[in-house]
Formats: sequence, C-alpha cells, structure tokens
Amino acid sequence: MNFIRHLLISIQFFSRLPIPKSWMRWADWTPQKESDSLIYAPAVGFIIGVCCSLVWLLAILLFPASNSSALLAAALCVASSVWLTGALHEDGLADLLDGLGGSPDRARALEIMKDSRIGTYGGLALILATVIRILLISALSQALLNLVQVIAVICLANVISRAWPLGLVYLLPNVGDLAGSKTHYITRFISSKQLLTLSSILLVIFFGLLRLGLINWQQLLLGLLLSGLIWFYLKVRLQKRLGGYTGDGLGATQQLCEICLYIGFLIAI
Repeated sequence: MNFIRHLLISIQFFSRLPIPKSWMRWADWTPQKESDSLIYAPAVGFIIGVCCSLVWLLAILLFPASNSSALLAAALCVASSVWLTGALHEDGLADLLDGLGGSPDRARALEIMKDSRIGTYGGLALILATVIRILLISALSQALLNLVQVIAVICLANVISRAWPLGLVYLLPNVGDLAGSKTHYITRFISSKQLLTLSSILLVIFFGLLRLGLINWQQLLLGLLLSGLIWFYLKVRLQKRLGGYTGDGLGATQQLCEICLYIGFLIAI
C-alpha cells in the first residue's frame, strides 16, 4: 500500500492530474513520504505519456492526413504535456538557462534562477525546446506508420526522461534555496536500492517493447546514448558552475533528455 501512497504523492507533485482529496488524506503526506516518492517520477511520466499520446492519437484520427495535420497533432500532444505538468519542467529549463547564461558568478546565477521573470536565455530555450519537440513528434508520426509505435515512443520518452534526473539527485548535492524551495523534501535523497529497483523495472519495460516490436535495438540504444550524453554534460556543468543541482536543473534535464530521446528514436528508424 505504501507504493500507492508514494505514487499519489508523486502524481500530486509532478502533475496537475486531479486526485480526490480523500485519496490524498489516505496517502497521509509526510516529508519522508514525499522524499521517498521522487523515485516514482518515471511512473508519473508514463501516465503523462499515455495522456499526451492519446491526445495525439485523437488528433491524428480526426484530422485529414497531411503534413499540417501531423504538426498540429504534435503541437496538441506537447501542449497537453505542458498543461498536465503545469509547465514544471519547462520552467526549470528557462530558469536554469537564465541563471547559467546571466552570470558567471555562482551566487548571482542562483539568484537569477529564483527570479520569476524570464530573460532572453530562458525565453529562447523555451521557444526552441517546444518547437523542436513538436517537430520531432511530427516527424516520428510520419516516419512510423504504426500508430501504436508512436504511442510507445512518446510514453517511453516521458518515462526515461524522468529517470535521468534521478541520477543527479543521487550523485550531486542540492544547492538550491532549500528553505524556500518547493522541491525541498522531494529531492532530498535517493538510495542505491531505489535506483537499482528502477533500473530493473526499466530493463523489463525495454525487453517487453523490443519483444513486441514496438521499438528496435538501434532506436533504444541511440536514444539512451544521446540522452545519456546530454545528462552527463548537464551533470558536469551543474557541478562546475553551481556545485550541485537545483530543482530547475532537474527540470531542464528532463526536457533536454526527452528531446535527445526523440532524436535518437528518429535517426534509428
């Protein structure tokens, strides 16, 4: 039952999905439970991926087949993701780019990242990331003739991209303003056992998708390679510039890893 409690807390934190108040009272939130629920972020990603892919599927089935329809369906897919998550990860991407691009000084960069206003770096990052995601999903939908394959790719990208940031939490210290951060409790700690369990579950998912023919080895390996490279770059960058990660760094990691996963899947088709 703790699994369900932790999952509900994770869904409430990482999404805007409506959860009955009675369910959350049953989940009985505590700082420790919120901390333990971080490992369920990929599960929330799966739920988000299913919802977004269903929006994409409905648009594909309703609109007449054309390049414009594919773009519109992809745009609705991305828009639904933004709405379902409350732009949580997009906000992190914008804040991180504003901070790192706004000042070479560590303290000043962290101060900029706490500012609710969006600067040039953050604005450009949001525009480019959103456009690239739309174009990639559109290209995937036209390259993959099987609709179920596209759904599988969207769901998988949402799962894996939320698993990569957990590595930052495991390896780096949290250098954000813990007293005023909404990620204070949920990004405190991840154990080796939790990461090992998650890795085992992901391997089972990969094997199942491969056996069903919904993805191939080349797509999986290239997607993991490219997303792993951007994850490693962000780890080094965050460690060098800030001395660790912040909640914004985790959100930015999710966004960039998702883009790299789509790129890898698309190239390997």
